[in-house]
Amino acid sequence: PYNECSKAGLLVFKLIKEGKVKLNDIYGVNLHSIPDRRKKYSPKPNLYAFFIALGIALLKDGAKICYIVPQTLLTAGDLDVLRYHLAKFITLEKIITFSGKMFIGRWLKQDKPVMTSSLVFVASRRAPGMIHEVEVINYKNPNDNIEECLSNILAYNHKKIDYQWILQNKFLQNVANWNFIKQDKKTLDFSEAYK
Repeated sequence: PYNECSKAGLLVFKLIKEGKVKLNDIYGVNLHSIPDRRKKYSPKPNLYAFFIALGIALLKDGAKICYIVPQTLLTAGDLDVLRYHLAKFITLEKIITFSGKMFIGRWLKQDKPVMTSSLVFVASRRAPGMIHEVEVINYKNPNDNIEECLSNILAYNHKKIDYQWILQNKFLQNVANWNFIKQDKKTLDFSEAYK
């Protein structure tokens, strides 16, 4: 997508190519590298990273933002910068992961599934407190439709979801990969004790 946007001549990509805009300051977010881990190559963050950066920049202090994005946010190497920014400067309120392909509706007949697993995150524009915890909900059943998913999440249906509270500083400590949030509390506690 990054290369396609560049070829299509989207303004921000054109300005990056001309050197007028730097990847290390996209709406105040460094999409190139995180401190102490400077990339030696030209990163290609996913297009949604630009939308998240813009959304955060447009937020008033204390205001909230909610995005539905691919779960690549949790693991993609070039998105460590976004994980760092969200964990360090933004208060993560809630993250919801889905085990199945949740959304259909692409193309003219609107019958093509989106070929990625999705997550929803809610965040507010304020610095996270030292003991702030993020509510993490992992939806288990990949066969439920979106209405069933939302109903089960709102009801905290323990047969359909796993949920837990994770200190936000754990997100900052694990900025290389957030896939740990998909583990149950016993596994996370065991991992922590092992470390």
